[in-house]
Amino acid sequence: MSYDIRKEKWIKSIPDYDKKFVLDVGCGKCLYAHLFKNYVGIDKNPQCDKSITTIKDDFHSLPFSNDTFDMVLLFDVLEHTTLYGQVLQEAVRVVKPNGIIIGSTIWIMGNAVETDPEHRHCFTEELLRRVLNDFGIKAEIKRDQDILYFKGIVKK
Repeated sequence: MSYDIRKEKWIKSIPDYDKKFVLDVGCGKCLYAHLFKNYVGIDKNPQCDKSITTIKDDFHSLPFSNDTFDMVLLFDVLEHTTLYGQVLQEAVRVVKPNGIIIGSTIWIMGNAVETDPEHRHCFTEELLRRVLNDFGIKAEIKRDQDILYFKGIVKK
């Protein structure tokens, strides 16, 4: 995964984004850590600078207490599992009431569907909206080329 200025803009559209306590699920190289003062990354194989707090673990069962984070990032995660509902359930569990879940996934009609052999799932805008809504995430969704970006507040 490479740095995506569209994701940075999506993050920066959140008021006081830099003051939030953030969990980056599937953080990879922690590309967006510099945007936050309080950041934790989790990945099965984190490749981040040693100065960044990361945890090597699976994102299907997050090792955090309920209501821990102000914001959870799910960039390029949901398409890598058939258990996307479990990932969303865990994200909702660890985010505080009225916390924010922000992420991206691949659009079903885009080229990204077949470019990565690890892709397991893709979404239409309506399917993504329904799935997020099922987990209490009232999300704004925007498609840009073959990527769906979403952000929403979690009502608990």
